[in-house]
Amino acid sequence: MASSWSSEGTRAPFVDFGVDDDEALIDGANRRLGVPPETAVRVTPTLLRAVADAFHDAFREETPAGEVPPAVDAALDDAVAWSGREFDRVGGATVHVRNVLLPLFYDEFAGFTRAYTGESSAPEFDRDDE
Repeated sequence: MASSWSSEGTRAPFVDFGVDDDEALIDGANRRLGVPPETAVRVTPTLLRAVADAFHDAFREETPAGEVPPAVDAALDDAVAWSGREFDRVGGATVHVRNVLLPLFYDEFAGFTRAYTGESSAPEFDRDDE
């Protein structure tokens, strides 16, 4: 499953918030999930919410202000919804946490953050279908 976003030619989406190392967000989310990195899991709405919460906490830890701006929270919520639809579309896949789930979720999260901070536009998403 590929991301809905293209990051070619864009800078890291969290630089304006003081987070220069995107990999630190993925590593931090992985630690917070408490799942061994080699684990494969079935993607569920509950898991995606836990992933978003893990990224939220990792972001708060990485940013110098120690706060999560509303645009980032909104991007996390939309990444949960978007990712859930994408995984449902492919039959609720079982995926590797560190090598597949977290990077794919991160791409959606980063893409929505770019859209909400004016760096790109969000993909078509009908919120009424939730």
